[in-house]
Amino acid sequence: MAKLSEDLKRMLTGLAYQDAGDFLSRSEKMKVLNGSSKTPTTASQANPIATLKKLETDKNETLEAARMKAGRHIAFISNGSGLGAPLDYAIDACLRQNAQIDLLIHGPADSENNSVLENKIKNSGVRYQRIQLQVTAVSSIIEYIVKHPSLLYLIAMPDDDVAKTLIEEVLPIRRRRIQVPVVLIKDQMTTDTLKQTAA
Repeated sequence: MAKLSEDLKRMLTGLAYQDAGDFLSRSEKMKVLNGSSKTPTTASQANPIATLKKLETDKNETLEAARMKAGRHIAFISNGSGLGAPLDYAIDACLRQNAQIDLLIHGPADSENNSVLENKIKNSGVRYQRIQLQVTAVSSIIEYIVKHPSLLYLIAMPDDDVAKTLIEEVLPIRRRRIQVPVVLIKDQMTTDTLKQTAA
């Protein structure tokens, strides 16, 4: 039984080191394995598993800090609609994820509804930027996705023509290159509610 216990310990130690080659530089590997030292490792020296875990934790914290510095983005595709549940969801998601909203507006640039969307975002305290899409809105969205690797996901309404084209035609073809989730939320706002909100 003791022999089996020792074998299990060795196997677990081996599993702990299985990904070391993927995450550590050569010098870090040598430190963990004590390969740079001329003296053999003794039991009193630092635990290599703890050292490996610390190095992995430091790397993950560095990656997270870089991601935060780059800024997370949540894109909101709209033609001026979506002031109700879709925009509320986008604002809540940005607050939870510490992200900014990128308003991807297609259609008329001077729409009154676009101003209402922007005012609601400003009042929530979420950072945002407005991006007016070109006539070829779907191509502009693809270009936007490629340029923003920190994009968490896209939010759109199911009845939005640009979002439909993106989901039904473009994303299935480019699934390997574009792996951004799309969240569809139906807007329950009526035109009367929209007029009251604008006033």
